[in-house]
Amino acid sequence: MKILLLEDDVLQSQILTTALERYPNANVSSFTSVDECLIEISVTDEPFIFVTDINIEHAAIVDLIPNLRSFPNVVGVILLSGVHPEVLESVRLLIELVGIEDTFSLQKPINQIDLHNTLKVIETDRLQNKNVNRTLSKFTEFHVQELLLDGKFQPYFQPQISNKDSIVEGVEVLGRVMVDGMIYGPDRFVEPLINSGLITDYTYYILDRSLKLMSQRDNHDLTVSINVEYCSLLKAEFCEKIIEIVDRHQFPRDKLIIEMTENHSHVSPTVLSNLAKLRICMIELSIDNYGAGHSGLTELINFPFTELKIDRIQVESLTQSIKSRNIVKAIIMMAKVLHLTCVAEGVETKEQARILKELGIDKFQGFYFAKPVAFYELDNALDCARNIAFNLTDKLESLEPKIA
Repeated sequence: MKILLLEDDVLQSQILTTALERYPNANVSSFTSVDECLIEISVTDEPFIFVTDINIEHAAIVDLIPNLRSFPNVVGVILLSGVHPEVLESVRLLIELVGIEDTFSLQKPINQIDLHNTLKVIETDRLQNKNVNRTLSKFTEFHVQELLLDGKFQPYFQPQISNKDSIVEGVEVLGRVMVDGMIYGPDRFVEPLINSGLITDYTYYILDRSLKLMSQRDNHDLTVSINVEYCSLLKAEFCEKIIEIVDRHQFPRDKLIIEMTENHSHVSPTVLSNLAKLRICMIELSIDNYGAGHSGLTELINFPFTELKIDRIQVESLTQSIKSRNIVKAIIMMAKVLHLTCVAEGVETKEQARILKELGIDKFQGFYFAKPVAFYELDNALDCARNIAFNLTDKLESLEPKIA
């Protein structure tokens, strides 16, 4: 993996270069000026990870950030600094806004283990096709219609683990589709499905396939969560169709969790009716992406949710900012007061899991425990997630972040 390091302090550059070179198969090039680094970025034709100090040349790195969108071979960015963690987090979010999803921040002094773990997360994401081929456009409306008619969409399952007793309590269903040997996730096909008016048919299809597979298990010990777009809840027959699918596969109604993925300031009577009927029929309801700006207090007041999922953005920032930890702590406390099960999604490192465990999260979900897998791989993924959860016993010495 090619790594470009930008650090203007010569001594720290040497230390960081040595640490990066110890990462397996790392090819490290280091630079002390923004201009030199930008030239190298512009001529590099292979995927690379950009590691940079943000306090360099009077914060010139902030001006460099908008240019990163011009280079699709940037697969991830790691920001380093001893400045206040809130400033570091702001720069990290700025990079995400220009389209680089795998952006992480580490406080100086840098721990080699943390650095290597972050590199591993980025490299794993790349192998999972999360950040490669970003120049490939989303599927067209005609394309997704063909894929749906041909039955090409497949459910993948990601385990959810209980913090209390380290057992796997459920799985979330995540749609996937293989085209030309590449597996694509919802970020590529959900929007055209919505625009073509097919998202509800897709939801019924994925739920039907998922419950058919899950019903093959010896017992119905796992909950099954599935994302539902707001526009699907606007259909008057939505609840009846969901119940028909669940009952046809003889799947326990109270083991199905509907995750609502959008928020709207206007409360539709049809949406409220569907949600109320689902709860009366014992279907659980979850508010998804909480804390990402997509969900808020209005939904908690208006809708009969039984679960709250903390967004991955909040989880990612746990190790960087005491403010972020306090926000997550407040969300968990609020969920407990409202008698909602609280789930953290996007848990990708042991440190994130340990902090969440200490804060009292109810359930974990993320690549640290298990990636989304096809049904035939599910039992192995469940075993792996259980083993990792049982070993998550270390106590945190402090919730205060380390600041240089």
